[in-house]
Amino acid sequence: MKNVLPRKICAVMESLPELTSPALLEQVEILGKMGFSIQIVSLKTSEPQDRLTFHPRLRAEIDYLEFSPGKIIPGLLTALLLMLITPIKTIKAFVKMLKFLFEFRERGEVIKNYFQAVLMVNQHILNKEITHIHSQASLSAARTAILAAEMTGLSLSFIALPGEIYNAHGRLLKYILQEADFILTISKYDQNYIIKNIFNAQPDTPTTLCFLNGINLDFFQFKKRIKPAQEPFKIITTACLTRKKGIDVVLRALYILKQQGIKFNYQIVGDGPEKTNLQQLAAELGLTDAVEFAGQTARYKISKLLENADLFVIAPRILDNGERDAIPTGMLEAMAMGVPVTVTRLPGIEEVIEDEETGLLVSPENPEAFAAACLRLLTDSELQQMIIMKARLYIEGCRDIHQQAKNFIEFINTHDLRF
Repeated sequence: MKNVLPRKICAVMESLPELTSPALLEQVEILGKMGFSIQIVSLKTSEPQDRLTFHPRLRAEIDYLEFSPGKIIPGLLTALLLMLITPIKTIKAFVKMLKFLFEFRERGEVIKNYFQAVLMVNQHILNKEITHIHSQASLSAARTAILAAEMTGLSLSFIALPGEIYNAHGRLLKYILQEADFILTISKYDQNYIIKNIFNAQPDTPTTLCFLNGINLDFFQFKKRIKPAQEPFKIITTACLTRKKGIDVVLRALYILKQQGIKFNYQIVGDGPEKTNLQQLAAELGLTDAVEFAGQTARYKISKLLENADLFVIAPRILDNGERDAIPTGMLEAMAMGVPVTVTRLPGIEEVIEDEETGLLVSPENPEAFAAACLRLLTDSELQQMIIMKARLYIEGCRDIHQQAKNFIEFINTHDLRF
């Protein structure tokens, strides 16, 4: 018998907006297409200017649950109240918290997460018809979600992103993920890694689904190119400015093009910890006049920036600690709008980009090869047009947000999952 899909989900996040990843908006949009409504609980309060990055179509209730010492007494009183209402579940959650104190070194954070779970259950779950808890797999959000699920008996799922899968102690990640009714990833590579490396393909591994990050084609409409690209070429990157994005490699590649007499304007849209370093590198390479650091821009304005671009570039790498990009959303958005893509070859990216079919792939840390690929896509109009059309067809067939909603409903029903 198929599940009757519930109407409201509580989504737990470390912070909102999550500027390093646009995955939240995509998930909320897909779930909205399925008829769900979302109650978002952020464990940290965002700055007012950061909230401007929300898209007007982000239809979700948003509450902030930043914890401070002043909330300890209300938290204790609420815990006692829950003990009277649901004693067995509340005791189980308290025991789980004690286990967390043993497993995790940051014991102060564990206690804070316990109080956040208590307040979240009281303020944002009880009497709000919540039937499922969905959370990031980052430690703080995950612990809070697990404790809240224990207190309420609600089903629980995680979205495991590359920054959590590859930049976390394997035992701790397994300890978190094993609490889930099911796990979502955004690439098949991540899905297989969790099953084989985190859980060692054990029979009791939670159900894991590659839940592709989709694109709403209503807002990223294809623009057919009538004329070949001309100098100065318009090149763009939309990304959080972190080392794993490899934008320094892009700058070195563009320096090579400049040495060859190629004229271009390069726009970097985004902000992050590497911005100052990248600005210094651009100055050292003599690219200041050709490179614009446009800063953080609301996701819903990205399509306008992509309209006139000739090429989208990004050069993700695997860091020494294992952290990496999976499938850059900016890359998918560019493909949707008819902007050809040059990108470095990584496992998740290779699920999207077939070399010389939907984009050009280059080995990481190779500015020379990256420069050659960029020049080829900019000047070979026949190759450019073929890649543009095949990339758009791929997005329509595999990344359309409406199709993702249908696929997820089928997954829920097929696996008889509560969600």
